[in-house]
Amino acid sequence: MVQALLDHLCVCVWPIVASFFVVLVLGIFIYFGAFQKIYFYRVREGGFHLVYREFEGEYRNVTPKFAEVTDALRSCGLLKSMFGRAGMYFDDPGKTAKGKCRAYCGFMMKEDDLTADVKKTLASNDLLVQHIPPTDCMVTDFPFRGWMSIIVAVMRVYPAAKRELGSTWKGAPMELYNSNDMCSDLTTMRFAFPTEATPAFVHRKDQ
Repeated sequence: MVQALLDHLCVCVWPIVASFFVVLVLGIFIYFGAFQKIYFYRVREGGFHLVYREFEGEYRNVTPKFAEVTDALRSCGLLKSMFGRAGMYFDDPGKTAKGKCRAYCGFMMKEDDLTADVKKTLASNDLLVQHIPPTDCMVTDFPFRGWMSIIVAVMRVYPAAKRELGSTWKGAPMELYNSNDMCSDLTTMRFAFPTEATPAFVHRKDQ
């Protein structure tokens, strides 16, 4: 009789538990932007210097390179001069040999802050500088609610850009973050796809 009761409880409780987990997982995906509407609008993006180091590999492994740049800027006292993280991604992982995708990983600096002394300090810390002039771009903004948001955004934004922008997309897309600190102040990620040919959006080794 006890076994029959347990079997009955399992039959009754299991659908409830399964439904709970389905709702929980769905809620997590909604929270991190899985159903966020992706729409693009035109702006002039740029007007800053990108302070960076080069990356080559699989894009899922870029985080340590950003950490390197963060540590280098902090050690030379220039991290507070930056106004947000930024990355430029030059290769399509679907068309490039595994481990050969190139990127610039770094931070944005205001144009007027790049003095001769700052240039010297950056160079002595193996940090490169690329000026990003104001450039016509199609952009979309995505909310940041944790690291999972980045994964969800990449999975949603790039396929949408390929579908909607097509041949109007010229050069490396940029990912712009509105904070230096990925753990506390960050609220928004911007994906910018240049629509005018500009040398700044071409890898320096390809120019």
